[in-house]
Amino acid sequence: MQFLIKTAAALVFALAVQAIATPPTPELSCQACEPFGASDACCSASCIAQGKGFHGGFCDDHEVCNCTV
Repeated sequence: MQFLIKTAAALVFALAVQAIATPPTPELSCQACEPFGASDACCSASCIAQGKGFHGGFCDDHEVCNCTV
C-alpha cells in the first residue's frame, strides 16, 4: 500500500514539475519528496516524464537527481 501511495505521489510531482514555468533544478525532485521518503521515486518519475529516453533515476548523497538511460 505504501508503494502505491509513494508511486502516485511521485507521478503527481513529476507532472507538476513539467507545469512549472521556470526550469526545474535536478535537486528539486529529491528535496521535495524527502519528507515522504520517496526521493528516488520522485526523481525517477521526473526523469521519465522528461520524455528524453530516460528509464529512471536516483538521488545521490547531495540530493541531486541523476537520470539513467
